[in-house]
Amino acid sequence: MIHELARTLRHAGRGPDIEPENVHGLQFVGGTHVDRHVRMFLFENGMREPYTVVKIAVTEASETALNHEADHLIRIAEVKTPGVSDTIPRVLLDARVNHYRSLFLSVLPGRSISQRTAWRSVKPNVMLRDAKRVSKWLATYHDVFPGSCYCPDGLEACLGWLADVAPSSVDALSQRLAALSADSVFGHGDFWCGNILLDQANIAVVDWECARSHMHPAFDLLTYIFTLSPRRPSMRAGVRGYYNVLVYNIMETILKSSAYTHAYRSAIDRYCSARKLDTKEICMYVPVFLAQMAHRVHLADPDAEARPGGNPWVEVLHQCMENPGPLFRT
Repeated sequence: MIHELARTLRHAGRGPDIEPENVHGLQFVGGTHVDRHVRMFLFENGMREPYTVVKIAVTEASETALNHEADHLIRIAEVKTPGVSDTIPRVLLDARVNHYRSLFLSVLPGRSISQRTAWRSVKPNVMLRDAKRVSKWLATYHDVFPGSCYCPDGLEACLGWLADVAPSSVDALSQRLAALSADSVFGHGDFWCGNILLDQANIAVVDWECARSHMHPAFDLLTYIFTLSPRRPSMRAGVRGYYNVLVYNIMETILKSSAYTHAYRSAIDRYCSARKLDTKEICMYVPVFLAQMAHRVHLADPDAEARPGGNPWVEVLHQCMENPGPLFRT
């Protein structure tokens, strides 16, 4: 499959002129059993950096996700906005290889924030520096791709599910939804630290399968903040271990005062200042965001609530509704 991918890109004239026999690959499998996909990094033999990354759809759902990603990346490239267009992968080729939908993308510099901090704690000043850069980028991107009104997909289903697992929160969430006033954006939809690449000079954002229109601007910002932990959980511990560490970080460093509160606050303030939003709008949206994250976990793993520990985002939602802490108190 590696040589077939390399040959397809070479024959299309969209990549470097490298003999397929001189190419090797590094493969990762991602997604759930529903949206399973393969990610392949292609390297020229002897080189440390890949020359392309290929996303391969192996289910109908993952092919739909690749359609979303390809369409949005092409749209961004057409706008040609400084500070945005060059920070997002370019579509090199969209083709079928051995009957599988394969999306060839350019490779961008930098390491993901989660990779940089997977096995060590992050100093508050480093987190603050990163937060300033990321919130500035996000504000610029949202300004370039606005929506018209907030009309989130799947929220009715989310509230219906919550009526069963957390009925006391539904009325309060409905009241907050009615109070929201910000115009929507064409959001990234999965703006967690693993999809944000940084180095000393550059920022890049990858994995646009979840990009959607009519998304509340706080969704991307809060996804970043709630995964911006002083010690990153690692997927090597499994999904349950990952969530356990993530929830602990949220409880101890986001919903309570900590050495990192200034970094979180800076991200919110800088984003809102750049987009002329009231910070109260972000704070009002927090429980809605947590409910959406809890529902995402449920959809990916419907049996989560029945197992020990349950759905971790429901736990965070309960805590935030009782005491949002100094960061999100309105």
